[in-house]
Amino acid sequence: MCGILAYTGKGNIRNIVKKGLKSLEYRGYDACGYAFAYDNNISIKKEVGKNKIESLTDSLPEYVEKNVYLLSHTRWATHGDNTEKNAHPHYDCKKNIFLVHNGIIENYNEIKNDLLASGHKFIGSTDTEAIPHILESIDYISTPEKIFEILQGSFACVFLDKKQPFKLFIFRRKSPLIVGKDKNTLFISSDMQTLSLFCNKFIEIKENIFYQLDTKNIYILPENKKIIYSFTISSFFNKKEIESEKENIFMKNEIWQQPETIKKNIPILQSLINEPASKLNKFIKKCKFPERIIIAGCGTSWHAGLIGKIYLERFSKIITQVEYASEFRYNNPVFNKNTWFFALSQSGETADTIGAMELAKLFNIPIIGIVNNPLSTIDKNSDFSFHLNVGTEIGVAATKSFTMQILILFMLSLFFAKDKKEEKKKFISAIYELPEKIKEVLNKEDELKQIVEEYFLSSSNAIFLGRGYNYPTALEGALKMKEISYIHAEGSSAAEMKHGPLALVDKNLPVVFIVGNKNDITYEKIISNMHEVKSRNGKILSIVNQREKKIDSLPSDKVLILPETIPELTPIINVVALQIISFYAGILKGCDVDKPRNLAKSVTVE
Repeated sequence: MCGILAYTGKGNIRNIVKKGLKSLEYRGYDACGYAFAYDNNISIKKEVGKNKIESLTDSLPEYVEKNVYLLSHTRWATHGDNTEKNAHPHYDCKKNIFLVHNGIIENYNEIKNDLLASGHKFIGSTDTEAIPHILESIDYISTPEKIFEILQGSFACVFLDKKQPFKLFIFRRKSPLIVGKDKNTLFISSDMQTLSLFCNKFIEIKENIFYQLDTKNIYILPENKKIIYSFTISSFFNKKEIESEKENIFMKNEIWQQPETIKKNIPILQSLINEPASKLNKFIKKCKFPERIIIAGCGTSWHAGLIGKIYLERFSKIITQVEYASEFRYNNPVFNKNTWFFALSQSGETADTIGAMELAKLFNIPIIGIVNNPLSTIDKNSDFSFHLNVGTEIGVAATKSFTMQILILFMLSLFFAKDKKEEKKKFISAIYELPEKIKEVLNKEDELKQIVEEYFLSSSNAIFLGRGYNYPTALEGALKMKEISYIHAEGSSAAEMKHGPLALVDKNLPVVFIVGNKNDITYEKIISNMHEVKSRNGKILSIVNQREKKIDSLPSDKVLILPETIPELTPIINVVALQIISFYAGILKGCDVDKPRNLAKSVTVE
């Protein structure tokens, strides 16, 4: 979950490194550092703490006329305290090799003990520090395969070596690493959107291959085989979005972009699903119609999967199970014939989801990727991919990617559904109305901010409750509140309150009921659940989807009226309001809503 930016070339290296590392901030970091070779010297500097990139990069020369070989890093700690000794780059005993690394070395204790017994000295407590000591101990130029035999786990590494001047070396396994080219300059990063700031031509670094780079070319070792560039060009990332540095702008912008992201995607999804000659229909002909679907995801993507399960089972009559990707492959899962596997991930680089997908691949079942990054690991390793197509999402908390995941799963359930032509027409009509209805929610910004001031600022706990389609919405609302404001929030099915969580209710506890509308099969049931909470003096905020200004008397202290839609699409309407509530809870508490503490946008380690 760290970030890497490396560079070979000349020019304003201070500006390049600052811009590159700032673009990696969204991934989360607690330390940063760099090393660069220039005129046969290697300089190294590290900074500890958040918001240290500017002070780090101010020590770099503003402009260099000769080529430099530079590597830099933002660290999100997995091993060892947040200290300068544990920050990257790490080096060997003789300070010849300087290395940055993303990932986790699973057998580092064993490696470290062997190296210590051989006389090597360690100064920190990270798993990464073992790697430069290994490189010091082997002839990586002639026998680079040894590094892959020794290391277990996930890793993307870039290093300099004083004994091999005017070169960078890179290698990877599981963790992403990409090279970009611009004229006589090469850029290396773990993040495609960072590279897109500097160039629009890219090449992927393959696993378990050792590469050597100069300012123009890439070579595979030990053969010293020159790679003939076959770059792909992508216009997916929006430079203006990435480069924006206005305080707290990312999350708010991404919430407010949702009407447009949904509007532009509706016709794309409709054509993909409805046209007989579409790629999806051609794919279906190659595979047997699914009798069972497994959806795997983490965090927000898992919540989207829970909503997708209801859609797929109700409309498509396909047995669907939703799994935490982190647990799935360790639970001896059973794969039946005609099973399909859906991998949900905003970044497309979520390590747990990639691991679950790799297990599913062993059983030779169709893999469907639902990702935002069209050049990501999940995208490239899927048999068929749906791209969220929402542009860059930089705020750590997922917003516009979540609503698009829900919409894609809804459209897919209609695609798999047999018959029901008239019902499908009604649903498509409701989908086209979504952008304007979301705008109505955004126009309630002042009311939502006031709700935060009345209900959440004086509380350290909250409960979010829903049923049916809005049970996962409640889970997502609670997650957003935790992520952004650090208020402890629990999401639950309203029906489960009396099986334990009801014990938490008192006059000071905010309880948010996501009610939906009268057309929802669970409407009357959730009203009964509200009475259960109110009779215990609970402080209730109810969210309803209803056109009428006058609504039935609800046992609530506050009723938030949101636009009415079909029950199936209420999660998209309601979660936008919950996103705004969590946003203002964070803002009014003085939290960094774009970069919540301890969290990272792209979780690339298990």
